[in-house]
Amino acid sequence: MPQTPSNVLRRVLATAALILVPSLALAQGEGTISGKVTRLDDNTALPSVSVTVRTPQTTLTTVTDPGGQYTLRRVPEGPQTVTFRWLGYRPTDVQIMVQAGGSATVNVGLQAVPVALTELVVSAPSRTPERIVEAPAAVSVVDPQVLQNTTLTGQTPLALQEVPGVDLVQSGVNDFNVNARGFNSSLNRRMLVLQDGRDLSIAFLGAQEWNGMTQPLEDLGRLEVVRGPGSALYGANAFSGVINIATPEAREVVGTKLTVGGGELETIRGDLRHASVFGDDRFGFRFNVGGSKSDTYTRSRTLNDGTSLQQEYAGATDEPVGLTREQTPLAGQTKDPITGEALGERTSLRNLYGSARLDYYLDNGSVLSADGGAAQVENEVFVTGIGRVQVPKAIKPYARVAWAANRFNIFGFWNSRTSMTRR
Repeated sequence: MPQTPSNVLRRVLATAALILVPSLALAQGEGTISGKVTRLDDNTALPSVSVTVRTPQTTLTTVTDPGGQYTLRRVPEGPQTVTFRWLGYRPTDVQIMVQAGGSATVNVGLQAVPVALTELVVSAPSRTPERIVEAPAAVSVVDPQVLQNTTLTGQTPLALQEVPGVDLVQSGVNDFNVNARGFNSSLNRRMLVLQDGRDLSIAFLGAQEWNGMTQPLEDLGRLEVVRGPGSALYGANAFSGVINIATPEAREVVGTKLTVGGGELETIRGDLRHASVFGDDRFGFRFNVGGSKSDTYTRSRTLNDGTSLQQEYAGATDEPVGLTREQTPLAGQTKDPITGEALGERTSLRNLYGSARLDYYLDNGSVLSADGGAAQVENEVFVTGIGRVQVPKAIKPYARVAWAANRFNIFGFWNSRTSMTRR
């Protein structure tokens, strides 16, 4: 058939239409959904509630902050269904019309119901989201309220003390051994601790410096405990299980929060967090800074006759206590050359930290992120196989990059630890 100018023009216009129509469909407007989630019976705020909008193109999700507030950005215009879910509450769907460039408010109250385990989703056992009843291991999820209640002390393991099958041994203010499955002793450290996939242990000892976290407990997001051998998936250090910590994305905790507290042992603690989104909500930024200071109940055991430990435990136990003599007193103290008694005041435990995270949110729901930071810990005493060791000062920097989606998580990290002085 001869190609007349009119035929050629028709084909060009048809081709242009095929190209432009999908482009116009993809260029639809976007809006924002925000609001507050509370308990239906007493109107108290609910933190960590999952808020989700599913569209044919992608799934948008976030969680509520400690005040129950949430914000979902870049939601396609048109009718949408917002789903609210949290353990112990009835899932709730709300229909909403999203206007291009507009902002819609959806406040809901969730009704408490008996726990249905089929609705609880975890990600630690197989590293992909799955229902807890289908997970190939025994899994416990720590209630966010427990994290809130223990945040002042900064002692993360205290949030695990009520988890079934977990044995907790505390040897100092911040020295904990967390074990499971009966393989327990004061020196046994066989549970792998991961934060966003990053191994937190000291490479040589396999121990955790729990006071070296770079976020406060209330900002850790989700804490899952996998009881049972996980070495085939996680490596040799997961002999007895895995403690999986997931921190929130920047867009999940938008705003500024300052926390100051104090307590026994002359404890004082301060934390500052700020998170924001920018670049048409494509980017999110979060940083945390803070520190703490406290006394310690650890005592020097340097008496020359070796009775320090006996005197320390006098009246506390009927079991015989052996003779023990340590060569070096705690930081800040000196030793009497004749009796060996420790003299002077102990130097306080101190911890300083800072961290930052940058996220890039893709249209398909995945997130590219880079984060890094450092913690400085001072004067904590650790129980090891060679005895008690005090670390006057150590610096722990780290860096991590990741690409996370619903069904995969690709990441790489670098950890370092430098002991400035040793005792």
